[in-house]
Amino acid sequence: MCAANVCRSPLAELLLRRELDGLSEVRVESAGVGASDGARICELVAERHADAPWVRAAQEHRSRSLTPELLASAALVLVADREVRSEVVRMSPGVRDRIFTLRDAALLIDSFEIEEPARRVGRVSRMGIHLNRHRAVRGPQSPARRRLWGRREEGPSSIDDGHNSSLRHHHAALEAVSSTTSVVAAGLMGGPIG
Repeated sequence: MCAANVCRSPLAELLLRRELDGLSEVRVESAGVGASDGARICELVAERHADAPWVRAAQEHRSRSLTPELLASAALVLVADREVRSEVVRMSPGVRDRIFTLRDAALLIDSFEIEEPARRVGRVSRMGIHLNRHRAVRGPQSPARRRLWGRREEGPSSIDDGHNSSLRHHHAALEAVSSTTSVVAAGLMGGPIG
């Protein structure tokens, strides 16, 4: 999840779908807390890969607003930044234990191991339980405290929205989404993390 569902969250969605291909039990969707339904994906995200499946998925993506119903069906909710996390929890307080910023999830996932699945709890749910337990021990990353050129400085838990910013900042945000998403995907696949 992100704000507009045209840049950070669609990139994470497309990357997770790509990296988790073959895990039929995992469904990946994205939405935005302030999205206007139907907007096209960011050009930098669309151009990130040139293979046919990526191009097709990027062309088909349309932004959509986050709903309580979508949250209710999610075993794990990953968001781009702490502000989005706060908005999601306000919308649906019941997700508090299964919502994480991408950066916090990547940080907390280091000791997650896929075991033979208990039939009642799938791998995504087990990861959410693992992350929540480790969050209780480690705590979340500290939020940013100062402003930079009239804008909130990116905190250690957040991937700031670079979409309407400088090209350098935009690329940095997309790189942060890519790297943290890869860590989460590796954890879900049961491969090496890092």
